[in-house]
Order: sequence, then structure tokens, then C-alpha cells
Amino acid sequence: MNNIDERDSIRAVKWQDNSLVLLDQRQLPHNECLLRISRCDDVARAISDMVVRGAPAIGIAAAYGYVLALNEIYPHHPQDWRAAIQPK
Repeated sequence: MNNIDERDSIRAVKWQDNSLVLLDQRQLPHNECLLRISRCDDVARAISDMVVRGAPAIGIAAAYGYVLALNEIYPHHPQDWRAAIQPK
């Protein structure tokens, strides 16, 4: 196992300041571009556009997208937030 200083590592998916930060995989290997996402619809678009790749990273990004959806909906529907996030 390598001891990698966290400051030197690159993370494909990170939660920071109530936003999802994704390493734009489309830009690799020539550029390191981080995208800050704060809306659940934008997470879905990032997955669809292949900003994030690989099953584990996609799953983690989708889970954070769910968190963003709850953050958007709960303040407006605190009593019935579960129903508000269900597909219609």
C-alpha cells in the first residue's frame, strides 16, 4: 500500500461545501478540470455526458445527486419529501 498525501491526490468525486465536485474525465489526460455541481439535474447531466466514468464513481455521484435532490426539495416539502422525490 502506498502512502499518498491527500493533498497530492486527485479525486474523481468529492463532496465540498454542500456541492459535488467532479473531475471532468473528458478532459483527461491533458487537463485537470474540476466541476462544482449544486443541483441534482446537473449531476444526472454530468453522468449522461460522461463527465464521470466507471461504475463506482457513477454510483457515488448518483448518491450525491440524491442528496442534492433532498436538499432542494425538503425545505419546500418537509412533510411529504419522500413523495416529492418519487418518479411520476
